[in-house]
Amino acid sequence: MKIDFSRRLIGSVIVGMLCTGGIVSAADADKKAEPAEKTTPAPAVAAMPMVMPATAASVATTNTPATILVQVNDKTITQGDVDAEIGEISKMMQSRGRSGEQLAMMLPTIKPQVIDSLVVRALLADEFAKKNITVSDDEINKEIEKIKTTLPKGKNLEELLKNNGVSDKSFREDIMEQVKLSKLLGIGEPTEKEMKEFYEKNKSRLYEVPETVRARHILIAVNATDDAAKKAVKKEKAEALRKQLVDSKGADFEKLAQDNSDCPSKAMGGDLGEFRKGQMVPAFEVVAFSLKTNEISAVVETDFGYHVIQMTEHKTPRTVAFDEVKPQIAAQYKGRQLQEKAGPFIQELRDKAKITYQNGAEPVKPMMMPPAMGGAPNEENGATTKPTDKKSDKQDTLTVPADKPDDKAPAKEEPKKQ
Repeated sequence: MKIDFSRRLIGSVIVGMLCTGGIVSAADADKKAEPAEKTTPAPAVAAMPMVMPATAASVATTNTPATILVQVNDKTITQGDVDAEIGEISKMMQSRGRSGEQLAMMLPTIKPQVIDSLVVRALLADEFAKKNITVSDDEINKEIEKIKTTLPKGKNLEELLKNNGVSDKSFREDIMEQVKLSKLLGIGEPTEKEMKEFYEKNKSRLYEVPETVRARHILIAVNATDDAAKKAVKKEKAEALRKQLVDSKGADFEKLAQDNSDCPSKAMGGDLGEFRKGQMVPAFEVVAFSLKTNEISAVVETDFGYHVIQMTEHKTPRTVAFDEVKPQIAAQYKGRQLQEKAGPFIQELRDKAKITYQNGAEPVKPMMMPPAMGGAPNEENGATTKPTDKKSDKQDTLTVPADKPDDKAPAKEEPKKQ
C-alpha cells in the first residue's frame, strides 16, 4: 500500500485515476466495495512508501518560510515550499470532509512525505532541463481531451476536480509533468496489438461487469437513543413520503429527497449511484435489486432508519467489448509503464544526487509491513525481494485516505474481502 500526500502527487494520482478508473461502467461500484484507505499509486512521479510518523522528521515549527530544509544538488527546498504544499493538501482534505484537527494529527507523517515529493520533483526538473524536455499547451490540452474520453458515463472532469479540491492550474501542471516524464522515459502510445493483449490478459478481472442497479432513496434516520414512540413518528413520516410518491405520479423524488432525507445523498436528490450485490446492507440490497425500473419500494427498515427506495436502472452481467474500452486501455497501459519505469529511474537519480537534509528535515522512513492477506513478503512489506506490482487497475480512489464513511448511507456493513 502506498500513500502519496503531496499536493502535486495527489494531483498526479487524480490523473492516474482518470486514466485508469473508468475502465468499465462498474468501476465506481468496485471502488465502493474497497476499504476506504486503499489508494492508487501515481502512474508517474512517485509512489512513495508508507511511512511511520518520524520523530525528528517533523519539521520544526519555528522555521521561517525562507529556512532551507533540503539541498538537492544546486536546488533548495524551503519551509515555504513545504507550507505551500501543506496548504493545498489542507484544501483537498477539507473537500473530503477532514477537519483541521485531523490534518494536525497527520502532519508528522505528511511533512516528511511532502519534502520527499519535492526532492523528487527537483531531481526530475534537473533531468528535464538537461534533456531539454518541454511540453506545449497544445500537448497538455490533447492529453486532457484523452483523459475525458476515459471517464465513465456521467462523470465530468471539471466537477470531479472541484469536488476533490484540485484547481485547474494544479491539474494542468500535473499533466505537464507526466507528459514530460513520458518523454523522458521514452513511453509512447501503445500499439493495437499491445492493447488487445492487455485486454485479453485482464478480461476476467477488469471487463466482466457484474449485475448492478442504480437507485435513489429518502432516509428518515433513527438515532440509537430513539425510543419506540420516536421511531413510530419517523416511520410514519417515511410512509407519508412514500404515499406522496406513489399516489401522485408527478411527485418529484429528487426534491422530496433534498427536503426530507437525512442521508448526505440528498444533495444529489437521493441518488446512490450504481452498485453491485454485497455493497449495501442486506435489507436495503434485497429490496433495491427486486424492484422494477422506477418502482417505489415499501418503507424499508435498516440500522440507519427508514428508507423509501426507487430503482432507476438495472444492468445485467456482461463482458465489455474491446472497442468500448479502447481509450481507457491506452491510458492504462501507459500509466502502468510509467509506474514500472519511473521507480528505478528516480532511485538512480537519488543515488547520483547530493541531497542534504537540515533544520529538522529528514528522509522518509519506510514502515516495516507484514505480508498483506497472507501473501509473499516483498520490499513494500519489509522483505528484500523485488515486489511485483499487481494493484487492481479498477481502484480509483484519491491519495488522501478517507476515513469518513461513504456518503451512501446504506453501505454500513464492512466491505467484503475482494
